[in-house]
Amino acid sequence: MRFWNGGSGAGRGGGGLVSAVLQRVESMPAGLMTPSPSVVSRGRLSSTPRLISMAWLTSRSLVLTLLLTLGSGCSGDETQRPKVLLVGLDGADWSLIEPMMERGELPNLASLSQRGVRARLRSIQPIISPVIWTTIATGYGPDDHGVIDFTVPDPETGDPIVITSQHRMAKAFWDILTEDGKSVDVVGWWASWPAEEVAGRIVSDRVLSHAFYAESDVQDGLTYPPELYESLKPSFRSPEDVSFAEAERFMRIDRAAWEAADVHDFNDPIGHFRHIYATLENAGAAARRLLEQPSDVVAAYFEATDTAGHMYMRYAPPEYPYSTDQEREQFGGTVEAFYRAADDQLGQMLAMVGPETYVMVVSDHGFLTGSGRPLENRANLDYRTAALWHRLDGVLLLAGPGIRAGEVLESVSVFDVLPTLLYLMDLPVAEDFRGTVLSGAFETVPRPRTVPTYRDRPWSDARRDALADAHQDVDEERIEKLRSLGYIGGAETGSLVSLRGRLALAQYHLFVGDKMEAIEELRGTVADAPDFYEAQYQLGLVAMQSRDFGAAERWFRATLEVEPDYVPALLNLAFVLRQTGHADEAIELLEHAVEMDPLDPGPEVNLAILLRDSGDAEGALARLDAVLARVPYYPTARVQRALTLHQMGRYAEAVTAWEDVIEVQPQDQRAQGYLEQARAGQPISGS
Repeated sequence: MRFWNGGSGAGRGGGGLVSAVLQRVESMPAGLMTPSPSVVSRGRLSSTPRLISMAWLTSRSLVLTLLLTLGSGCSGDETQRPKVLLVGLDGADWSLIEPMMERGELPNLASLSQRGVRARLRSIQPIISPVIWTTIATGYGPDDHGVIDFTVPDPETGDPIVITSQHRMAKAFWDILTEDGKSVDVVGWWASWPAEEVAGRIVSDRVLSHAFYAESDVQDGLTYPPELYESLKPSFRSPEDVSFAEAERFMRIDRAAWEAADVHDFNDPIGHFRHIYATLENAGAAARRLLEQPSDVVAAYFEATDTAGHMYMRYAPPEYPYSTDQEREQFGGTVEAFYRAADDQLGQMLAMVGPETYVMVVSDHGFLTGSGRPLENRANLDYRTAALWHRLDGVLLLAGPGIRAGEVLESVSVFDVLPTLLYLMDLPVAEDFRGTVLSGAFETVPRPRTVPTYRDRPWSDARRDALADAHQDVDEERIEKLRSLGYIGGAETGSLVSLRGRLALAQYHLFVGDKMEAIEELRGTVADAPDFYEAQYQLGLVAMQSRDFGAAERWFRATLEVEPDYVPALLNLAFVLRQTGHADEAIELLEHAVEMDPLDPGPEVNLAILLRDSGDAEGALARLDAVLARVPYYPTARVQRALTLHQMGRYAEAVTAWEDVIEVQPQDQRAQGYLEQARAGQPISGS
């Protein structure tokens, strides 16, 4: 989730403090929006004006996004063309796509946008790519499909194993299409290895993610049919095959730096580039190869837009505090270069289909950019901070026969993708899906056929039995890749991975409004693993969201007994103590949080807010000035500084400070109102 980056404590006179994590919980809808979306505008996606929100900054949040492209049908022999082309661009975000389209840098996405509909695609919490891509593929949430994390523990060794197709307990679209006699081709979808038997072909995620290392232990199940792998292999490239000339399109480095980089070091931005680029090229090559032969549906997934964001977004403008001038010069344009490369891959696929093919582009989530990026030091990147880069709203584009042109849809979620795909294939939609057909996309209102459910108990039971008999080797290379991007910690055990999956499931229950299910899952996790402090912390957040401050205090203190330096718990306990009239202890906790994470401005801004609340406006201003000296563009500190000056009656300085806020957030209506009050020499009023 994304917080307003200039969030203030401005509510009711500017003194309010709210937990950022509490904001996250409160912002979750009671249920995902499932009504048929309506067309709301033509052209550019509208964005809701971001008002100054009361901000109690806690842990940073990250995020990952996917684009599904439904190709448009081809002239000529229709039996050679898919009816639907699905293209997934992981982590793709409109905040990058829109300006690049306007500059003419993404011609293929722009073309789809002009001749079809688009929308901000609402994802789910927690924002975990394999969970969301499986939700898109099945139409059901993780409580039904069973994929709840990047990894699961090996039942024999406890070592973490990257999630596989065997862990999915709900039918994916390729299963549904196969059962109906439709042909389907799939490239690179998350959790598609081992490749399943379908009426078509599957190139599993392990083919692409392994980047074709000769030493890879994975041999079976790479593709279906098995012989497909050998036929595709000659067109694949390894990271070592990527040339310096190709890299020059993405980064500004000299040949000496290129040759000195370690291709096996995922933490090296030059070495990791080879993997991202090779995987992108190989996914495109596989998709084009499959498009050469008849199929009803072709689905291709590209991870580069997300992986590039994690590796290089910190180097993009505006200046990011924890990056060097040299790094920004070398890699400042790398993310946008990968978006251009992904658009080119899309264009090559579109050239192989025609106007009778539906093209759908979707992303699993968005990605934070510009001044919205979380502030964290790369050296501290771990699973807690990696997802903080993700935004809940991703991307959807849909074009094809009978689709409205140039329209923008509202209220679209990842749950709506599969119902729409099934409708396009003239297959029934399950009545127990959370999502619906995107009726607003069509010139004629669709009337889909329905079935009660696609849940199949015997099918799921058979998969569970097969999984219990299976043993998979630890995928060291992919584990290392996930670790380098921050999705898993450096010293994980299988039990910890399992507990994190349970934590993710509880967060999903909260997101869809099943609060009691979430509490039951969290309490069960605490009972099974009393030292798993993150479950206790989440219970504190749930209690705080209900304004049960007594219970919240108990859970946060229990968290800190296990992990005394856990900054999010320090911040939220401070918030609770502030609410219950114990400001002195709250200040002590915040001072400790600042010591624990001096690079993060959040704790210090929170401390400034509390000092101002306690009557020490000068102390608060000094703290805020210190933050801005270190992180000049940090919007939240700018807002708090403006509020502090305004409350101190230093109106001329407050005017300048509010103008600085509005320069960064020109649509912030509350800041505009406070600016007018400061210009008139009036104290803050209104909420």
